Amino acid sequence: MRDSFDNGLRQRPHRDVRLVLLRAGTALGMAILIAAGAAAGEERPISVHDLVNIRDIGGSDLLVVQAFGALSVSPDGGYIAFQMQTPNFKTRSYDLSWRVIETVPKGKTWSVSNGGEVILDRNGAPAPIGGRYPVKAEWSPDSEWIYYLKRISGDTQIWRSRIDHHGDEQVTQNAGDILSMRLSTDGEKIFFTAANPKVNVSREWQEEGDRGFLYDGRFHPQRSKMPYQRACGSNPSGSVRYVGMSRPCEPPLRVFDITAQIEREATAEEVETYRRQITTPWYELRPDERVVKANEDGNAIWLENEDPEKFPGYRPPMRLLASLNDSEFRCSAKECYGYSNTIGGASWLPGRNEVVFQRADGQSPSMSGIYSWTPGTDKVRTIIQTEDLLADCKVLTSHRAICLRERWTRPTTIVSVNLDSGEIETIYDPNPEFDDIQFSEIEKIEWTDMFGNPTHGHLVYPLDYKPGRRYPLVITTYRSVGFLRGATGDEYPTHVLAANGFMVLSYSMPSAWRRGAVMGLDFHQFQLKDKYERRSTLSSQEKILDMLTERGLVDPDRVAITGLSNGAVQVMYALANTNRFNAGIASSIFDWHASYYQRPREERALRRQAMGGTPEDDEYGLYKAYSLGQNAEQVEAPLLVHVSDHELMGSVEAFARLQDAGKPVEMYVFPDEYHLKWQPQHRLAIYRRNVQWLKFWLMDEEEDNPVSPSQYDRWREMRDERCAWDEPNGDRPAYCPDPIN
Repeated sequence: MRDSFDNGLRQRPHRDVRLVLLRAGTALGMAILIAAGAAAGEERPISVHDLVNIRDIGGSDLLVVQAFGALSVSPDGGYIAFQMQTPNFKTRSYDLSWRVIETVPKGKTWSVSNGGEVILDRNGAPAPIGGRYPVKAEWSPDSEWIYYLKRISGDTQIWRSRIDHHGDEQVTQNAGDILSMRLSTDGEKIFFTAANPKVNVSREWQEEGDRGFLYDGRFHPQRSKMPYQRACGSNPSGSVRYVGMSRPCEPPLRVFDITAQIEREATAEEVETYRRQITTPWYELRPDERVVKANEDGNAIWLENEDPEKFPGYRPPMRLLASLNDSEFRCSAKECYGYSNTIGGASWLPGRNEVVFQRADGQSPSMSGIYSWTPGTDKVRTIIQTEDLLADCKVLTSHRAICLRERWTRPTTIVSVNLDSGEIETIYDPNPEFDDIQFSEIEKIEWTDMFGNPTHGHLVYPLDYKPGRRYPLVITTYRSVGFLRGATGDEYPTHVLAANGFMVLSYSMPSAWRRGAVMGLDFHQFQLKDKYERRSTLSSQEKILDMLTERGLVDPDRVAITGLSNGAVQVMYALANTNRFNAGIASSIFDWHASYYQRPREERALRRQAMGGTPEDDEYGLYKAYSLGQNAEQVEAPLLVHVSDHELMGSVEAFARLQDAGKPVEMYVFPDEYHLKWQPQHRLAIYRRNVQWLKFWLMDEEEDNPVSPSQYDRWREMRDERCAWDEPNGDRPAYCPDPIN
């Protein structure tokens, strides 16, 4: 495969990722795509500082593809409003600014207002997950004002700004934080929801605390020693919905009359009007719900679960339908069918009876597609299908849309897509300095797991790659799409690792959730029963490791696995159930066995149902299989953990068991962080230490500027203690020096 680069197929197109080779039908049935990275003449390798200082458009969360909600197009189609988020190390946060740009290539861009303080995303949960909430602007009908949520001194209210800089004012003065907002179509009212007044919440909190907090479903001890508060202040039973997370109770809809400057509760008629304007995001869809989007003529588009009884489970398969002139049409083309997190973003084309929609395409899936469907026919036109990530696309005219775009070697930009030709033009690039960074070659690989589930990965070659040499391999998880930044959760700097001499596999776990939907399984069954999801992922990792070893690309004795959230669970499972990995890094060591008694009663009941009992009744051995602590004696790989203070308790037992077993393990705790670590200083330290840990254990190298002054002393001591053990079979870890005879 590598010989093809020496036969004239190497390309260095100007600062873009191009596909230069497609080969199918290899021994593993894989399709391989090779991309050349930097343009000729670029010399500077990427650094951790380049990554941590990226300016983001909108927020950051765990969701991808259609989940973005950062762009707002003015009613006249002439402007785009968005929030820019720039890291600020002095404030330990981000500078937020509202910006407006003309919807033409190289159009004028200007700042309208500052965005206040960072709002952390709850993603439907009772506590923040740590991602920066993608605040979206609402435009006035005359395209002169934008309305948005703004937090100042911890108080979130609705603000508005004129795009000509002649006005910037607070709109609401609610006693509680504003949770959501939507401008009416006539621009005369703002529909919004608000949390309970803070003074009431504080008083109730104090009163209950004085009596003692009832230990109930509000408590999640592995995340906090205090109960979580619901958005509206009550405590409903809230059955778990695995189309998101536990749902808070719904606060009442309120209205702000812009002309009269009066706030009040919404009438029943206004509630119904609001509901017609709002569509449920695809990622919150129940199996028996529709996502409906109507145009000004009343014609509608929706996604529908064709058989909720057959597919009642997590992320069901969906079909695109539409109503036109009082007739209902179903699109039977294959492009109109997908799972609830791979198809969406549908809109009517102005003046044309065509529906434009987005679809995540390719194996596992790994590509972005935009299509056009004419209701009443099965005619589906491919507008564009690309390896780039296209998200949050908005139709401007019958021939043009705008989207967010990410490429393997480029952070988010705003682009224009020609809906006739599929041609893409950049409108705005917030990180132009990436023009000066040299990236290494990237190879896209597709294969299947032991169950036949498809998956893919992007193999990022070392910047100084030399054919015939074997390199240490780092596997990042658990999605690989768009800019290869730091894997899911953004803690494992892919391109920086490649610049430091590692081969990096940016890896997407197999689409086991699709198999779970087809089998009619609910979330817990697919995830836990018979270890299906974990066996699926581990088998795919072992398969690709064998292939890369056979190709002579990697050293099988120098392989690391990393991950956050679902990826961290897979790190735990892999280290406990195989010896294929020689080092590990996780963003927590969540332990199914230890965490059982740290979860609310309703969740313990679900766990018993899925696992076949309690940890003591572990009839099928599932708790032990998922527990790193219960398998401490079998763990050989040194493990580094970067955990947030809000998730520390879930990691303590497994860490202690590893320490007691004499295993090389080290854990760092980051204050005021949640599931995703968002503070710039913390992300920089995590980037740096992850690189240093991997260089120490896989390359036997130490950097001159360690993150912690004494870290190398501790690491050398751990290595010496581990390497002093007598191995009955003579096997010694690769990081141990050869014994002197």
